[in-house]
Amino acid sequence: MENTENIDENSTPTQSAPKSKGGRPRNSCGQAWNGDALKLRRMARGLSATAFARSVGASQSTVLRWEKGDHPSEVQLQRVAEALGCEPESLSRAPKIS
Repeated sequence: MENTENIDENSTPTQSAPKSKGGRPRNSCGQAWNGDALKLRRMARGLSATAFARSVGASQSTVLRWEKGDHPSEVQLQRVAEALGCEPESLSRAPKIS
């Protein structure tokens, strides 16, 4: 079994999200996460990261981490999908921005 703990000398151990074959983080249900899909949908609605963060009860830095690939929790994912008017699964299917 692979050890997924990340330990930094200045932090406490954290659990890494399991990765898909393409290297994207997966949620607890095994879906790959695509932060670019979140960013595209947020921007299409004309929302800043700060305004979007307020609408889902998160900080701006949390939203930016999600957009860079960190996977939100299941509860957060539901809030994100509701705020964007989409299904949670659609945030893992969208193509990656190159």
